[in-house]
Amino acid sequence: KAGKISFVNLKTANVLVEQTLPDQTQILAADTLRLDGLLRDLFHEDALALENLKLVVLNSTEVFGLGEKMARILGNMGLQVVNVANFKNVSDNCLLYVDKKSINLLTVIKLKHVFNCEVKTTVLSDVRADIALVVGTNYARELTAK
Repeated sequence: KAGKISFVNLKTANVLVEQTLPDQTQILAADTLRLDGLLRDLFHEDALALENLKLVVLNSTEVFGLGEKMARILGNMGLQVVNVANFKNVSDNCLLYVDKKSINLLTVIKLKHVFNCEVKTTVLSDVRADIALVVGTNYARELTAK
């Protein structure tokens, strides 16, 4: 919302570190540990963490590491990701697999809204978590287009 926008200078926030490339070019690169700390400060939601739900992230795309990136985002939001794996089928859309009693929980509502997920009220038999989030190819295209 307009009143909740914050601007952060990554250099003054001590997130960027100087690095020298093989050709001796000096660059600023993000220190991922410091960046995660900053992102947790900015995006962590206590209400999500209090629900204490376990999530599994399933990558249905051919983009290597996309599930890990999604897990990192979710962790910085305050969610507990217990596993990252590949999904057996390719999906265009983000899918959330939850049981019927969890459909109105804040975590499900937030994930549906933020990642434009389709909610499925079936539980995947081979998943040992409260929620299975399937990363779809639309999300992969969105990330690579920016």
